[in-house]
Amino acid sequence: MVTGGEYDPLGTEVPEDSELTVTGYSEILEPEVWGLRIAVLTDQNQVIDMLGLVDRRSQTLSLASISCTQACYSEHADQIAEIQSSWKTGEN
Repeated sequence: MVTGGEYDPLGTEVPEDSELTVTGYSEILEPEVWGLRIAVLTDQNQVIDMLGLVDRRSQTLSLASISCTQACYSEHADQIAEIQSSWKTGEN
């Protein structure tokens, strides 16, 4: 999240004094990539689901973020999980 004058590369625009609740966290350890997926619920009833993957060969970081209301996130949970688990890096 944005603190001070820092730049948020995911552009979530969550006010820095927001309360966040972690609703999901998983580490990704695969032969070609490693990373993590974290989902947070804001006090504005918004879910932000972020994924970061690092390609082991090139050390390139790829970021993906999905953000919507808690009701939307719950309604589309299966689709969101499918999208977030489908990302690949480089030629993988």
